[in-house]
Amino acid sequence: MARNRHDAKSLVATDAQRGLNERAELILVGLTSLLGLLWAIVLVTRFHAPLSGVGQSLWLLR
Repeated sequence: MARNRHDAKSLVATDAQRGLNERAELILVGLTSLLGLLWAIVLVTRFHAPLSGVGQSLWLLR
């Protein structure tokens, strides 16, 4: 429990800062996931034919 107003204000500021940090982390994880998804789409669309050929040759070798 806060002893005086200054302590109470510092606790509120600390809680607000913690909340901002958690939101920033959530936004960062979301943006990173979105970037990873877009990169995967680019890789699949760009290298689909060569990778498909490699996959077919490996399938035939088994």
